[in-house]
Amino acid sequence: MLAALEKQYRDDPAVLSALGRTSLRVRRAGEATQDFERVLKLDDTAQVESEAGQAWMQAGDLDKAAGHLERAIQLDPLLLPAAESLIQIYRRRGDSEKLAALGERVREAMGASAPQEAVQ
Repeated sequence: MLAALEKQYRDDPAVLSALGRTSLRVRRAGEATQDFERVLKLDDTAQVESEAGQAWMQAGDLDKAAGHLERAIQLDPLLLPAAESLIQIYRRRGDSEKLAALGERVREAMGASAPQEAVQ
């Protein structure tokens, strides 16, 4: 059924995004990454970049995940799910410099209301 929807609505970002989210929920990261990459060609938004980052994280490619999550935050500095995922990646890598810079960007975007410990 999903394949039929994908075929019928292959150029509809909303349908492809829904398929990508469904694939993520059922732990089909490979399908999710393909869906979100297709959506990005049609509709490059912070939300879709964030979802693509989640899919690549689930697929185990932290470099691609970080690229999408960084793009999401560039587009929308207040997209906290993207920032939270990027924090996880930077912590896994032990990249304290990027972690500190991200923390500063999040605090600036939130008007310095983000708690310090949330981004350390």
